[in-house]
Amino acid sequence: AIRQSVESEIASDLRAEGIDAITSISTFLPVNASKEDWTTDAIAKQLEKLGCDAAIGISLINQKDRTDYVPGQSYYSPMGYYRYGRNIYTNYNRVYSPGYYENTKQYIVESNLYNLTISTDAENAMVWKGQSSVYNPSSIDGGATSYAKNLVGYLVKNNIILSTKK
Repeated sequence: AIRQSVESEIASDLRAEGIDAITSISTFLPVNASKEDWTTDAIAKQLEKLGCDAAIGISLINQKDRTDYVPGQSYYSPMGYYRYGRNIYTNYNRVYSPGYYENTKQYIVESNLYNLTISTDAENAMVWKGQSSVYNPSSIDGGATSYAKNLVGYLVKNNIILSTKK
């Protein structure tokens, strides 16, 4: 479900930029494929058959669960007024909000962009590599949407891939 969400969002964002994109889930090897079908050479041949000139590989590098302490705060709130002689004074009440612990989930994702017209060898074909963090996604779809938008936006903005959007 996670892989499908991320792939679908990235393909959708690439299509929005005018780039023809396919997902590996919809066009690639069947689930019951052998280990030999998942070698770099076998994948390169499959991509060549499909007419792909580039591929983006994505890997979850690390997942961190962190607990941070958020300190409490104090502030003053007007409580009332009183008069002493000719002067009017304001009473203030000090209000405290307690500190609390906050759990944070961080997903570190690595993306690699390969130019398949240069070489089918993964090391020689890699033209870009980047890492990104996704913090506390509200849902799988929310995290996938955020990640895809940031990834495609960065690649297009920096002319790593060229948008054909008119």
